[in-house]
Amino acid sequence: MSKRHLVVIFAAVFLSIAVVLMLSFTVKKFASKAESNRQAQAMEEYVQRLGDLDDYMVYYIGEPSPEVVANIKNLTVIPAGMMNRNTLPIYWSDIHFIEKDEDDNIINEVEPRDYASYMLIYVGADVTLTNDQLELLRNCNIDNDVPLIIEGETNINAYREVIFMGPHELGEHSTSMFTPWGRPQDNIIAEDVVTGSPYGFVNALIDVILSNAEQMDIYREESLVLVETESTTTTESSIETSDESEISESTDEA
Repeated sequence: MSKRHLVVIFAAVFLSIAVVLMLSFTVKKFASKAESNRQAQAMEEYVQRLGDLDDYMVYYIGEPSPEVVANIKNLTVIPAGMMNRNTLPIYWSDIHFIEKDEDDNIINEVEPRDYASYMLIYVGADVTLTNDQLELLRNCNIDNDVPLIIEGETNINAYREVIFMGPHELGEHSTSMFTPWGRPQDNIIAEDVVTGSPYGFVNALIDVILSNAEQMDIYREESLVLVETESTTTTESSIETSDESEISESTDEA
C-alpha cells in the first residue's frame, strides 16, 4: 500500500472521528438546552401556584441559591450576622405606644409592625447559630407563631435544646420544621432534595409555603374558637358567681 493511500485512509478516519465528535457535542448541547427549557417551564408552573398567595414572606437566613432568589418573589435574605430584632419577624405589640416624661418629652415609642399573613423562616446549613440567635428564632417561632425550618443536625439540635427537646440523629443537610400547630417534622424537605437540583429545592419549598398557609388558616380558626369558648365560659362562671352572691345576700337578709 502506497503512502498516498495511507494518508487518504488516515484523513478519512480523522474526518469520521471529527464528525462523530461534532454530532455528539451537538446532540448533548441540544439535549442540555431542552432539559433547561423543561426545568424552566416546570419552574414557571410551580411559581404560578404562588400566584394566589400574595401575602407571604420567606425569611432566608444564610446564602440562598440564585434559583431561590429568582423564583421566590417575597423573599428576605438575612446574613447570619444581620439577625436581630429589627430584621426578624419577632413578636411585637400591635398597639402604638408612646411613653413621655414629666415635661411631655417622648422617651420611648413603639410602633406596630406590619407582618405578612403567612411567614416562614429558613436557616441554611451554612449558618452557625449563636445562643442569642437561637433565642431570636425561639421568639419568632414560639411567641409569634412563625413556622421555622432549620437545615443541618447541629443547628437543629441546638434549637431543640432551646425549646427543651432532646437531640435527634440527623444528617448534615437534614431539615426539621417547627410549627405552632404540631410537633417538629423531620426531613420536611428531604436531604437529597436539599443537596440536589436547585429547581427541585425551590419546588419543595413552594410546597411547604402553600401547605403551611392552609395549616395556618386552620390553626388560627381553632385558636379563635378556643378563645371565644374560654371567654364564654369565663362570662358564664362570672354570672353564676354573681347569682350565688345575690342568693347568699338574700338569705343573710332573711
